[in-house]
Amino acid sequence: MDKEYTRVQFGVDSKKVHFKTNNGNLTEVKFKIYFPDKFEFLKAQFIKNNLIRIDFKGLEGCEVSDSLGKSKKEETKNIRVELDNFSGTPDAIKVQFELLEVENCKKDNFVPETAGGGILVGTGG
Repeated sequence: MDKEYTRVQFGVDSKKVHFKTNNGNLTEVKFKIYFPDKFEFLKAQFIKNNLIRIDFKGLEGCEVSDSLGKSKKEETKNIRVELDNFSGTPDAIKVQFELLEVENCKKDNFVPETAGGGILVGTGG
């Protein structure tokens, strides 16, 4: 019997990255992300000087693999990164996708999971 696999993943559309600066400080960071359809985007924020954490809610079960396994397509979304309590312009920016909330989870003591990460862009000269 043949099996069919649908490949869906998390990522950043590197062609759609938008930065604004003023006097050496980031004032706006926007880009397009794609993610499996059984996840819901919550927010994106700098949590360190060079790391953007993109938070998601899983809609099917307790773990990344639960929602990933039931996803059939990728969603895309233009997002804006929260810059509260952040100043400067990093030489490189890393992106981390993280599962912070879940629905339809039958286990107690949910613990967030990282869904992957990578370097988004170098902003140095």
